[in-house]
Amino acid sequence: MKKEITCFVVFILCIGKLFAQKITQDTVITTKTLQEVEIHGSTNNKSNQAFNFYKNSKVAGTEDILSRIEGVNLIKRGAFGMEPILRTYQGGQIITMINGMKMYGACTDKMDPVSSYIEPGNLSKLSLQHGAGMNMLGSTIGGTINFELGEPIINCHNKFSSQLYSQYSTVNKATNNGYLVNVSGKKWAARASGAYRKSANYMAGGNKIVNHSQYEKFNTHVGLNYQLNQKNNVIADAIIDQGMNIGYPALPMDVSLARAFITSLTHRKKHFRGVFESKIYYNKVSHQMDDTKRAETIIHMDMPGWSETMGFFTRLERYTKHSKLELRIDGHDAYTRADMIMYPTGQKEMFMQTLPGNHLKNIGTALSIEKKLSSKFQVSANTRIDYFSQNVIDSVGILQWTGFGFDLNQKKQNVLPNASLQWRILGKKVTQNITFAYGNRLPTSNERIGFYLFNRADAYDYLGNYNLKPEEAWQAEWKIINKRKKAEYTLNLFYHHITQYIYGFILPSYSSMTIGGRGVKTYDNIAFANLLGVEASGKVRFSDLLSYQGNLRYTYATLSNKLPMQQVPPLKIINSIRYATDKIQIQFDHQLAAAQNRINPDFGEVSTQGWQTFALRLSYTFTLKNSLIQAHSSIENMLDTYYREHLDWNNIPQAGRNFVLGVNVIIP
Repeated sequence: MKKEITCFVVFILCIGKLFAQKITQDTVITTKTLQEVEIHGSTNNKSNQAFNFYKNSKVAGTEDILSRIEGVNLIKRGAFGMEPILRTYQGGQIITMINGMKMYGACTDKMDPVSSYIEPGNLSKLSLQHGAGMNMLGSTIGGTINFELGEPIINCHNKFSSQLYSQYSTVNKATNNGYLVNVSGKKWAARASGAYRKSANYMAGGNKIVNHSQYEKFNTHVGLNYQLNQKNNVIADAIIDQGMNIGYPALPMDVSLARAFITSLTHRKKHFRGVFESKIYYNKVSHQMDDTKRAETIIHMDMPGWSETMGFFTRLERYTKHSKLELRIDGHDAYTRADMIMYPTGQKEMFMQTLPGNHLKNIGTALSIEKKLSSKFQVSANTRIDYFSQNVIDSVGILQWTGFGFDLNQKKQNVLPNASLQWRILGKKVTQNITFAYGNRLPTSNERIGFYLFNRADAYDYLGNYNLKPEEAWQAEWKIINKRKKAEYTLNLFYHHITQYIYGFILPSYSSMTIGGRGVKTYDNIAFANLLGVEASGKVRFSDLLSYQGNLRYTYATLSNKLPMQQVPPLKIINSIRYATDKIQIQFDHQLAAAQNRINPDFGEVSTQGWQTFALRLSYTFTLKNSLIQAHSSIENMLDTYYREHLDWNNIPQAGRNFVLGVNVIIP
């Protein structure tokens, strides 16, 4: 940690003092929606609009906002660090990035997804891409989530602005405090944001306490933007995020410490026909599991994990009157490792590597071309190719696998091609997108070289398979967008055929290492998996004061062994209606999920009952001298419903009735 702190202090000294954000459309209080640059109608900014809509509703965490976006669900193992999935895709099937940077969690139990190391105040927008179609950021079959950091704003007329906020929740006695500051000179600007959150165990419906669901964390993001001239800017970013005493009620262990250091340096050149951007970056994550607070612990063990990634990317965007071209070249080197040390009573400690120390190296390039053929037709083509090389460097981990018939001295190399074609039919009110895509994804390090990793969902220890083949997918999607004067509706139908699908199989001759485990499994490729689904959303502006936003998502998935695909969420509908004036905002939220009876017994799934919840959010804004004050409150899960979502591991219930009080102070 000394190296990270030293780098951070030097970065702060270069700035001189902490600063924050100008009051723009991405601040917490505004009801307006950020708009991404849209060339010929090709950029899908619906996820970003939804991100801002729900961010403005005073939802506390990044994960809470994600869960309300079309096509996004969360795997919950506790009240913190929930893992986002796109449709049914998760883990290595999707790519989660921060500002276009590759990053890997350090926990083999997926306690620390990339989204857990950022806060809403760090961000300006969210870019989300489903499936393999039109993807520039990496080889994937499930899609990408890219969290884009807020940049310092150079504004000579508004040299200083700031925002402070504080919030309290009754269901878990939680506090959430944070700030945003932006300061600007003629050619430079600096922005700082940060948050401190602390929560006790939360209460489920019916005042039932959920033990080991507490958490504490702090987060700081500092950015510096320097204008070399009218066309060239250099931007430096640094994030320090640290979580402490984090409980995971669905798992046999908690987390004593999770720490991330994320930094980058970017050069951007803008001109009237496009942009040229280059970035170098480095991030480091350390993660320490903890079982000392579990009364059921029979043998104490330490399970630390580490992740360290350095990389770069260069991208070029060029526009003409009827076309857009984007070229991207990127690469990264990721080192990951996880250990386990057991301390049997009265015996010598035992050591093994649950994830042998290894390097995953990647170089890739992508090209996208969009062409407007006429006033009614537009075509887009995208291709990407990645080269991956993975080698295990730790002799202890190599020796462990020798007895299982795998030689980890052999380097694994893969070349993954991806391509897509999109045809767009443009109308005055109705637009149709037809997309065909082909994608690949690399097996994760857990799937390849994970060593006796316990999966609480099915209670099996898992051994990796070094000879796994990459998954590949053939995909087709049809999207209809109907834009009216005061309304917008979308309908998206999709079908995906995944070959060489990675699936877990029981090894009957092996015994589990975890006490109470049911046995041992390994991964192998099965013939195929199919999934089809529908997503729909709507936005209606009834008047200048009253608006509605909602979405629906449903996926049906089967495997070649005739079983339902595991961890497929059921039909879910989210509705929000908002009344907003300059001073008063009232929002009513409704969520509904159907029962899920299509379960996979191999994965240890159980059926989930349907449920629905209601929430009411209120805010009042007024001025005090030169400051803008917004007081807000909400009642979540108003009926105190006791329920669980299908992706909540180990039958963990969701939070019960929750009263939230908060205040935002804006100093322009």
